[in-house]
Amino acid sequence: MINHFLQFTLAVCLTLSTSVEAQESAPAKSAKVVAAKITAVVPVGESGNSKIASPSPSQPLTIDQSAVTIYEKSVAVVRALKAVQLTSKMTATGRDSGLLPPEFMEPTSSIWDLEVSEGSPCKRMRIESIKNEKPVRVITFDGTNSLLVNVPSRTYAEEGINWPSLLKSAGSGVPQWIFEMHAEEAAPSKVVAATMIGEETIDGQLCDMVRILRSIDLGTSDDGGDEMPSTMTTTASLSVARSDNFPRRMTQTMAINGEDQMANLAMSYQYSNVKLDPTLEASMFSTTPPAGYVKGEERKEAPEGEREPPQLKAKVGEKALDFTLTGLDGAQVSLESLKGKVVLLDFWATWCGPCKQVMPTIQKIADEYKEKDVAVYGVNTWERGEGAAKKYMDSKGFTYPCLLVGDDLAKSYGVTGIPTLLVIDKDGVIVLAEVGMAPDGGKALRAAIDSALSK
Repeated sequence: MINHFLQFTLAVCLTLSTSVEAQESAPAKSAKVVAAKITAVVPVGESGNSKIASPSPSQPLTIDQSAVTIYEKSVAVVRALKAVQLTSKMTATGRDSGLLPPEFMEPTSSIWDLEVSEGSPCKRMRIESIKNEKPVRVITFDGTNSLLVNVPSRTYAEEGINWPSLLKSAGSGVPQWIFEMHAEEAAPSKVVAATMIGEETIDGQLCDMVRILRSIDLGTSDDGGDEMPSTMTTTASLSVARSDNFPRRMTQTMAINGEDQMANLAMSYQYSNVKLDPTLEASMFSTTPPAGYVKGEERKEAPEGEREPPQLKAKVGEKALDFTLTGLDGAQVSLESLKGKVVLLDFWATWCGPCKQVMPTIQKIADEYKEKDVAVYGVNTWERGEGAAKKYMDSKGFTYPCLLVGDDLAKSYGVTGIPTLLVIDKDGVIVLAEVGMAPDGGKALRAAIDSALSK
């Protein structure tokens, strides 16, 4: 069983990966190697002085005990933290780095009460996204409710406990390394290689730089089945402050079960103004809307300079567009022919790591509802190789039907990122539309299907 910290860490990874896939057209992408290839990135100090030893790419894997000692001291400090306050700046390198939303790169100031609560990776938090040295978005979570405040537009949204939504808004404010180290208490990693790579000064702190290659056994998925990925491999370059053993920079790439879905993307986080175990006040995490602000849905247009997230043209409550597509068996399927059934469509591709993470859940749903008026279809979209969909589904033992060449349908529905999931009721009305799937075992999908069946 994966604990809350590990779920949250994986959700961060998949959010970043999905953001890249959402903006990248299939023809423009080169095929990714399906192998456990990890790219080690050596950071160069953006401020201060750096001294870096560059190892040869052909150098065999070795474990330098000095590097392991620095890493282990940092892990111990992070795991002992009850709270942390810091300023974060995220940067990205690699071919896919330009595809991340600009707001992900905005510096943030955050405060985290790290006590674990049921269903949440922390007890309380506050994240302020900064632009031109002024806060533009403020996210607070008080343990029960969350509040997302847009300062330029003077609007707010109340989310309850909705971690997928919070992740998309948090940007660089998520203390990735802290959550990973807490997650490892439930899923310990194995250090495969450790190297000293130099030293640098960040925020006035002299740091030792180490590169750590780890393999983490994730166990089975929460939704069951042995098809789900079970191993995550990460390469992290850490700059660990000698004064308190807390990292001031972390650059990391990762692969899940050999699928290097993020091999072309390395995320780097630089931390400054670090306070370990600061005094916390309840007012820091208030979820009361500021005076004079209105709910976000009342905003008519985005303020100048603000970026709206991509929206599906397929809206909940509207009629779904009809389609006719060909299945793996050569038979044609139309939405009109499925009238009277609840329909689940999963837009996916074999090159999409998050898509393949979702597919075992889709299979389980297809099995659970096979005796009811429910039709489950994968919609293979933006595929790169002829026959790739059938080959992949056969290799994994997926038996639910799949429709081919869904590119035009995806465009009509306004799909920009996959997996995109739609539930359509018996009358052809969309009752659920979402990009990606939260790590909840498909509860939202099942709830939408059950509701549609009851009508």
